[in-house]
Amino acid sequence: MSPSRSHAMPIAPHHDDEAKESRVTRALQAADHGVHVLAAAVLFAAALLMIGHSVAGFRDPSAHGLLKAINDILFVLIIMEVVATIVRHLQRRRFSLYPFLYIVIISSIRRILVVEAQLSMEVGLQESVAFRHALMEVAAAGGLIVAMVVAYWLLRHADHPGD
Repeated sequence: MSPSRSHAMPIAPHHDDEAKESRVTRALQAADHGVHVLAAAVLFAAALLMIGHSVAGFRDPSAHGLLKAINDILFVLIIMEVVATIVRHLQRRRFSLYPFLYIVIISSIRRILVVEAQLSMEVGLQESVAFRHALMEVAAAGGLIVAMVVAYWLLRHADHPGD
């Protein structure tokens, strides 16, 4: 090995390579931004359609119709929490777990409402295996709600000690 090779300096990246990498990075960031905007727009349109569907559901004054409309509205709230999360990402704001806690709580409430509606509509179900499974599902959803409320409380106190 010659002395000049053993003490050779590492080759610095060329300016052209850095510029090319920068262009690629900017293009990928723009694509990421575009996909997020498109996803938010599609979700928002879905929420509007679902609101229209749930308003139409209020024309059915039966318990089943009203529970379906409430279920649909809770679904809209879930969609809008996801849209709000995307908007916060696009604004480059700090990531937050709160929207995901809300989504789990709302989803669990939706599930409890659906199961309760099914149980109230089916006569003679109280003695069946399906009834026990439904009760376990309601208990699991209730447990999730309690766990998410505790997680919310812990997160809130970690973010704002002394509150």
